[in-house]
Amino acid sequence: MDICSNGDTLSIIRLVILVINLIRIIGPIALLIMVGIDIFKSVSGGEKELNELIPTAAKRIIAAIVIFLVPLIVSLIMSLVSSNTLYPCIKNATKDNIQKAYIAAANNAIEKAYSSLDNSDYTLALQSIYKINDVNIQKELETKLDDYRNIVIANNLITTVEYLKTKDSYNNALEAINKIKTQKIKAEYTTRLNKIEIIEYSNSTMPTPVGNPLNINSSFNWYNDFKVNNIAGYYLYIPENATTNMPIIVVLPPNSLSGPTEKKVVQTKSLKNVKAFIYIPVAAGSSSSSPTQWGTRHSRSAVTQLNSIVDKYKIDKSRISLTGFSSSAYSIYWTANTYRIFSAVVPVSSGMSISGVKNYSDWQYLKTISMKGFGEKGGKTTADGRSCLKAGYVNWSANTAMAGVFKELGKIDDYTYLPNVCHGEMGKYVFEIDNNKNGISDIIEWMVSQKKQ
Repeated sequence: MDICSNGDTLSIIRLVILVINLIRIIGPIALLIMVGIDIFKSVSGGEKELNELIPTAAKRIIAAIVIFLVPLIVSLIMSLVSSNTLYPCIKNATKDNIQKAYIAAANNAIEKAYSSLDNSDYTLALQSIYKINDVNIQKELETKLDDYRNIVIANNLITTVEYLKTKDSYNNALEAINKIKTQKIKAEYTTRLNKIEIIEYSNSTMPTPVGNPLNINSSFNWYNDFKVNNIAGYYLYIPENATTNMPIIVVLPPNSLSGPTEKKVVQTKSLKNVKAFIYIPVAAGSSSSSPTQWGTRHSRSAVTQLNSIVDKYKIDKSRISLTGFSSSAYSIYWTANTYRIFSAVVPVSSGMSISGVKNYSDWQYLKTISMKGFGEKGGKTTADGRSCLKAGYVNWSANTAMAGVFKELGKIDDYTYLPNVCHGEMGKYVFEIDNNKNGISDIIEWMVSQKKQ
């Protein structure tokens, strides 16, 4: 962008010009007032004082003239030098031009958000809109940007269709496309969707998963062979006697440094009895507690990577479950609602309220997913008075947020409140519950048993 078309630059220049003009007026007046005061004193003091005053008064009068004229002279010189790049900026630094620059920047930011479908670009576009000093124009551009959510949902559902190639996924994507208000993008997405070859299955032709040995050793190792943007790599558990058509559990870590921690969490129960792959993507370059870490950018990359793993190990696409803890659990609802490939969803200690969930397009789809949730009291102590300072705590209540979400989704019976567990213990605790005493945590056993309809 041309520096003279940048609203922030023009605003700074305009401020500097205002300050200079203020000095041009106040400076000479102040000096002339000082000369007047000195003359008054010298007249009352006699001829000697008057003679001493003349040099000082002359200097002050000259200074007043210089202060007044120098900015005009500099401006004239700059206007005569055609190679000067600053003068056009000074000339453009008017209130109207600054407003036009901010409007142009906001429109460009909106176009970039549409193009990248990146949540950070969406945020920048929103910030650009709020720099405009006109409420009506702000509302107009907010309406334009509001279509961003519809476009993100449609784009991700088309990606799901390209992956699943089923009629149900096609219908979900078509419904999302029809909600897009930007006609050009709507037409592009419709064309893209209609190019996908849909595989029609009847009850008699629907393939029955039959596992064939993969002939690979069981392991729980770090990989980066499917590295994609925003994902540094991933941990993958390969079960003993792995076969094709096995389920996979996706575990989103709460921050970019916690992949090893999440690996330990799911290892708290013996994995040798778990008949499922476990995938833990680790985000690159994220802040340690950003609620949006697993939002549009990272979830899209993680699902892209997941698709490669599913294809490589011939995993059962109808048994892909999703779980996450704390900050990653914020966006579990978004990820499940956007991609619609998950058979079961388990948020643990999510601070996302029902009002946040309702910001997602077609959020009521979540009512159709098998879901279980776990929340705690929050704060520095548990309900029974135990300190959480060492284990880790948050100042908000996951129970308050999650109970509201599960109630609204009609799944309150699938929500478990754990008042005597600290926030930092929740992930480990949930994966240690083993009422069946079979060496597999109840929640893993439940996720593995769920099948997407």
